[in-house]
Amino acid sequence: MVIESLKIPQVRITDFSAKKIIPSVDISPFVEYNKQRKEVHKSVLIQNFVTVSMQALSLFIMMALGLLLFKAKLFRRESLDDVTNILLWAVTPCLLINSFTRRFERSLAISLGVFAAAAALSMTLIALVMLFLLRRKNADDRRVMTFATTFSNCGFMGLPLAEALYGEEGVMYASIFVAVFNLVQWTLGYCIMSGKGAPIKRVLINPGIIGLVLGLPIFIFSLNLPDVLHSTISAVAGVNTPLAMIVIGAHLACGDIVGAIKDKRVLTVCAMRLLVMPLAFMGILALFGTHGIFSIWWMPAKLAASVLLIELAAPCGATTVLIGSLCGRDTELAGQCVALSTLLSVATLPVIASLGEMML
Repeated sequence: MVIESLKIPQVRITDFSAKKIIPSVDISPFVEYNKQRKEVHKSVLIQNFVTVSMQALSLFIMMALGLLLFKAKLFRRESLDDVTNILLWAVTPCLLINSFTRRFERSLAISLGVFAAAAALSMTLIALVMLFLLRRKNADDRRVMTFATTFSNCGFMGLPLAEALYGEEGVMYASIFVAVFNLVQWTLGYCIMSGKGAPIKRVLINPGIIGLVLGLPIFIFSLNLPDVLHSTISAVAGVNTPLAMIVIGAHLACGDIVGAIKDKRVLTVCAMRLLVMPLAFMGILALFGTHGIFSIWWMPAKLAASVLLIELAAPCGATTVLIGSLCGRDTELAGQCVALSTLLSVATLPVIASLGEMML
């Protein structure tokens, strides 16, 4: 029922105390209209949840395949590092390059720049909040827990989900996040974990930066790659999602899930990483985004905001263990955070992504 067409009748009602006529309004059409709106919103929310859940379920089935292969000893621990390196140093750069093979658009370039700034700011804010909240913890626990909460598995988990939900444009934003992630991780993150400066080589030479350095000129100058090169890059990029999920499943098989569930430190990290921080940033983006009540022009647009939310809602990054080991920290705690958060993200990621679709 359309509100504009409603006729508001005037009914004469006797007020015996004041002895005057009071106009009355029939509000039942308004009640019916609000009821219909709520039903539509509920239907959209359910539809979004089902769509995201189906995409996420596909990814987690691939992850389960990796776990089963590892348990069946068809995927051995010795080869896991080699496959991970192939994924990092060959597949990831190709995926980033492939996402940038499109005609330059000024509006998109500005949006990518805004997104990069938002990504860096969000990780910095999370780190500062965690350092403050954990200030009474011992130094070793504080550093590992802060790093694990701040830096997500954006490459292996967030990027494939962004690709599945939003296609190549989603991959563009996700690849920018991965590049910024690597910069912040090897500067601020390394300082948090070690208590000292980061090695410049790690900052400048990593898969995210390599893919960005090679891909950005293609986008900025609208370069057309030779067909054979483009098809090769696309083919290699195409294995990212299944291979990443299989690798994560194999890593999950190595983790101590039972020990992680009993550790309050791990549960705290999982709660902050998977729920508290994503919901907090969802609120910020909903209020100040392009469709928010207090809209700010430089906030990320809907697609960018949705990708940012997915990356921030991904489980703890595997680099928590790597950098923790380099800095002599508690790698058992780091590994448990990664394993349990990855397992719990099966339930939390679809919920966060669905809420984001509705609110942003």
